[in-house]
Amino acid sequence: MAEHSNGIRERAQAVRGLGRLAGLAGAADSQRLARLASEACPDGRIRLSGALQCMFPDLSREDALTALRQMRKRLRGAAAAAGLDLLLEVDAAQLT
Repeated sequence: MAEHSNGIRERAQAVRGLGRLAGLAGAADSQRLARLASEACPDGRIRLSGALQCMFPDLSREDALTALRQMRKRLRGAAAAAGLDLLLEVDAAQLT
């Protein structure tokens, strides 16, 4: 049971973090982040394949990866302007 409640807490933290990011983002990126929240696993991680599909459903994988990189850059800039540290990372070991 402790493992389960810890997973819920980690997922909730991830979803709250996405909400904070949405407040820094433009309208389109805010909508993408809202959709991304539904992809969070119990441990707070989000699979890259799910993230790309929910945020950029009409793009090919390569174009979606490019769009994700561009979005991360915009979010880093907005966070820096707000005086916040932001780290959005993709685990290179997980290629799905």
